[in-house]
Amino acid sequence: MIPLALALAVMPVNADAVTAPEANDARCLAAISYLIGVDNQKAKDLVPLATYFAGKLYGRNPAIDLTATLKDNLVGVTESALRSAVPRCAAELERAGEAMKGAGAALSAMEKGAK
Repeated sequence: MIPLALALAVMPVNADAVTAPEANDARCLAAISYLIGVDNQKAKDLVPLATYFAGKLYGRNPAIDLTATLKDNLVGVTESALRSAVPRCAAELERAGEAMKGAGAALSAMEKGAK
């Protein structure tokens, strides 16, 4: 997650009103996709992060038209707004990563206790 951490350090926080979860996930997916387009060398590191948000969208609606959802949720969104979404998206990814680490540690402890 180094690329997002770097983006976090140089991009301002946006004080937009809270939007629906689908719109937030669509904006994060678009913001990460934007970063992939800006720096193709870091695309390999960023694609799994984009996949997380795409997975959330598909998880809510397996039949989702991802292209249409992105278009619908990004009407009028500027490059600046995409950049300003990065800190919120990075924070969500960090929370999810920590939760996965905690779950892995708990499972590992259970396995050790069963032996």
